[in-house]
Amino acid sequence: MDRVAQTGDVRGSRGGQRIPRGMLARPRLVDRLHAWDDVIVVCGPTGSGKTTLIAVWAESVASPLLWCEPEHGQLPFAAIKRVAANGPGVLVIDQAEQMDEGECARLGMLINNSPKLRVVISTRTRQTFLRLSSATHAAIDVITAHELAFSLDELRDAGVLSGDAEREELLRKSGGLAVAVREEVEARQPGILRGASALSDPTAGGPERASRMVRKRVETNTTAASRSADHGRLGTAATTPH
Repeated sequence: MDRVAQTGDVRGSRGGQRIPRGMLARPRLVDRLHAWDDVIVVCGPTGSGKTTLIAVWAESVASPLLWCEPEHGQLPFAAIKRVAANGPGVLVIDQAEQMDEGECARLGMLINNSPKLRVVISTRTRQTFLRLSSATHAAIDVITAHELAFSLDELRDAGVLSGDAEREELLRKSGGLAVAVREEVEARQPGILRGASALSDPTAGGPERASRMVRKRVETNTTAASRSADHGRLGTAATTPH
């Protein structure tokens, strides 16, 4: 099925961001996205794997999908309304922290009037969630920075490194931040992630078609930012579903 790309034009079988080759699988988080069919906010610092996680999940979504980012604080509402009007559809907003307050209120109204629209939002700030939750009566789930952090079980399931002691050391050094975990694994086991399909997300053969490109924009003191973003854990705002 065709889906709508970032510009609002129809683009083949995919839209949105490329998936890094050989990425470490996140099945628990992909399942979390599949399980929630209303509004979900993925909140964490740069490098926490928000965009990659959503891109992997989007690979297995059959409904028409619009992937967009705010431009000068504004959303492409003409394209969003087309997706919302055509039955079940998916809206992904990346870098949603760039939305201004008025756009967030407008988005909330559109969500209220579009009961078949599933919305997934990636943001670096808690403020996006707070603004949206005050603008819509939809049920909002939140994947926090704490939940985005890699766990010992995930590294163990991926089969990277030689044992739990080494994995725990990696997690202490990286803070569980996705981009830092990837770099540490590559440093300790060079080449293990490149072309290693067993470590990639299994949905739709995405990594075999994906680019090698990976975002490595890591903010200064990212680990501290991750802990700060998770302070006062957001939890789930279970208001009346739209």
